[in-house]
Amino acid sequence: KMKLSMPIMKMYGGVNSMIKECPVCEGTELKEKYLLKDYTIKKCKKCLLKFNANFPSSDTVANTFNDDYYDVVQREAFKSDYLDHTNEPSSYMYNRILKELVSTWGVVDKMIFEVGYGKGMFLKTAIDCGWTPHGIDISKAAYTHVFNNITKDVFVGDLKELNIEHKYDVVTFWDSIEHIASPKQYLEKANSILHSGGKVVITTDNYRSFISTIAAGLYYITFGLLKYPIKRTFIKYNSIYFTKDSISDLIEKCGFKIVHMEGIDYPIDKINLNMFEKSTLKALYYLGRLFRSNSQLLIIAQK
Repeated sequence: KMKLSMPIMKMYGGVNSMIKECPVCEGTELKEKYLLKDYTIKKCKKCLLKFNANFPSSDTVANTFNDDYYDVVQREAFKSDYLDHTNEPSSYMYNRILKELVSTWGVVDKMIFEVGYGKGMFLKTAIDCGWTPHGIDISKAAYTHVFNNITKDVFVGDLKELNIEHKYDVVTFWDSIEHIASPKQYLEKANSILHSGGKVVITTDNYRSFISTIAAGLYYITFGLLKYPIKRTFIKYNSIYFTKDSISDLIEKCGFKIVHMEGIDYPIDKINLNMFEKSTLKALYYLGRLFRSNSQLLIIAQK
């Protein structure tokens, strides 16, 4: 029988302060890349990682991903009508990967654990596809929604503090690894709860994409005056701004071997945009695909 337990955790409180070391390699030689109104993006000179120097610490980050985040900031991504998960724009990708994990990557028992389940649409898809899913999210708002509407087999809090005596076939990070204050520790924990040969599935933004390159170029040629493209691309809700090289290096350092990687794009219908912005983003997505520089990465790695 599977046993999971979670100690009482400090979920709220505290004041954000400037991070003084790289959240992955702990390097202290940092370079300021983008100075924005309410946050600063820095680059580690040691591992070249870009990160949000004002991202909340692990014990206060839950306050960032509250009801306002789901109902206002990311309202298009978490619409109430997505309770019928077949309407969710990522449904096709979820179904495709679940099938390929069995047909291509040899998963048999279908035990899966999601880190950062949000409103639970992937969990619901997995249930309908015959998987046994569990998950954890730092957000109390997300936990309440999923517990009441989708499954009771979920937890709220920090993955690092979760005691798990069971081993899983797959651990997923759907658009969540970039929102974690300590991604290296989370991937190491994911490794520890996987069977030998188990898989980790990660999707995350690509910050060497066509879109991010354009945004950075506009920032620099205007001497930092044009900040809007950077703020829409390097969003303040991210802790880390990964490139293909930096996420690959992190995954491998945490004991995984990458077996599949491809460029994908985050569904436009899940982003809060006006009509002009949607048209512009469609054009940028097209150019990104043309130059093999998509806005996101999908990675499957094996323990």
